[in-house]
Amino acid sequence: MKSKLEQTHALLKTHAIQCWVILLREGSENTLDLLLDREFVGESAFIFTEKRKIAVVASYDADRVQGMEIHTYTKGIEEVLPSILEEIAPDAIYMNFSTHDHTVDSLSHGLFLKFTDILAKTSYTGKILSSESFVQELRSVKTEEEQKRIREAVRITEEIFHTLPDMIHTGITEQELLGEMKAATLRAGCTPAWEDIGITFGLETPLGHRIASRRKLKRNESIHIDFGVNYQGYCSDLQRVFYRGSTPPPAMITAFETIRKAQDAAIAAIVPGKKGFEIDAIARKIITQNGYPSYNHGLGHQIGRLFHDGGCILGPLWKRYEKNAKITLRKGNVFTIEPSISGAVNMGLEDDLVVKKQAELLSHPQKDIITL
Repeated sequence: MKSKLEQTHALLKTHAIQCWVILLREGSENTLDLLLDREFVGESAFIFTEKRKIAVVASYDADRVQGMEIHTYTKGIEEVLPSILEEIAPDAIYMNFSTHDHTVDSLSHGLFLKFTDILAKTSYTGKILSSESFVQELRSVKTEEEQKRIREAVRITEEIFHTLPDMIHTGITEQELLGEMKAATLRAGCTPAWEDIGITFGLETPLGHRIASRRKLKRNESIHIDFGVNYQGYCSDLQRVFYRGSTPPPAMITAFETIRKAQDAAIAAIVPGKKGFEIDAIARKIITQNGYPSYNHGLGHQIGRLFHDGGCILGPLWKRYEKNAKITLRKGNVFTIEPSISGAVNMGLEDDLVVKKQAELLSHPQKDIITL
């Protein structure tokens, strides 16, 4: 993607990175997907400096590269890579590994060992450092082109949600509804953003990324759906609540209204410069002050090429979130906002937004429980 290649050079300069190297074997790599959106057959090295974009690929992979300086090999990558590294002569080399961010941690141990063997044949004496902070910013600050694709993914998702009243009927199973939604996704020219759409019947059923069951929908029963699509490589992620019957029970209405307040307050507080844990705390406080337990997940994550897209997390300072929850929000970040309630009532709402001067909603938040 041309806009991401341009963004790469600007960020390298900002972070004072002389040399960033992406290695991969057959297939694709998370960060390279942002830049080229290609799979490669042979071992490949992609090297970025402030002035150069270099691809070292097998001769049969050369036509897969666009917008970069191309160097090819026939017998092995060792034919070419050492001389290029000697020519660049960086003080440090940054590579894609991380102890906690799955979107950055793509360098396999075997490739790392091979790369150090290649370096040993050069005069390089510097360090190999994590590209974590640089890659997180590259990934999480969406260009206008990326935002446009996410907006369309959200629009398609909402359109499919609007068709659900025609699909849902008493007696349909979670698995059958899953099949209907997958079919609607394919008809829209998309694929599901993740493998299993979260379909849950009954207020007593815990939420989460779960496998749809053969449970049949009854009259006077809730339906909760966690769903997103992948449109041209970019994801949406929304949650909506329905009720099969004329009047939802008071406990369901109260929970819905509490979640709605928590979501609204968190969205209103979002501005660049805030930290992820500060936004999470606002929604979490509203949930607990209304007598519900604190939800056991973060308030929101970033979406983009992946539906869990790394970088800043709107989450509490728990061990699993602590480092990413301390990252500040930046213009161009695209987040989900998904407070939930669990226990006797299990319910969540989720919407997508982009950070501008404040939060700009990409979706249309659900204002009332949809009765069917």
